[in-house]
Amino acid sequence: MFSSTLANRVKFCKTDKKVVKQMSEIIDNLIAAESAKAFAEGEAKTNTKILKLIKILSDNNRMDDIKKMAVDPDFFEQLKKEFHI
Repeated sequence: MFSSTLANRVKFCKTDKKVVKQMSEIIDNLIAAESAKAFAEGEAKTNTKILKLIKILSDNNRMDDIKKMAVDPDFFEQLKKEFHI
């Protein structure tokens, strides 16, 4: 460290239990927020794929496939490949 003031402050932040706890909570909250954001974005993409696939199947009068897709995740994946979704 070039600055003794900065070095002392960093040392304090690393060793003071109250500060360490606060920093840990802040980091945990940031991680949780980013995880929630990533999950929401992934969920939105999945919902868009589902809706797109339902529209294609509906337009092709494949109602049985829509029903099966709702209960069989492997079939859903198969349909996504079939229609390049």
